[in-house]
Amino acid sequence: MCALRGRQPERLKSGYAVHVLSDCVTSYDKTKIEEMLRYYESKGCELVKIKELVG
Repeated sequence: MCALRGRQPERLKSGYAVHVLSDCVTSYDKTKIEEMLRYYESKGCELVKIKELVG
């Protein structure tokens, strides 16, 4: 399920939800990871950790 935060993201309108594995995101610039996660969340993606999926 996608976190809606009071609006319907384009991904959900298109018929699919997007989940981002927050502990699997990487970047050549490690200082950008938090910014990337905030961006994904602002677009309606649900941030989850891999242990939440397998545990």
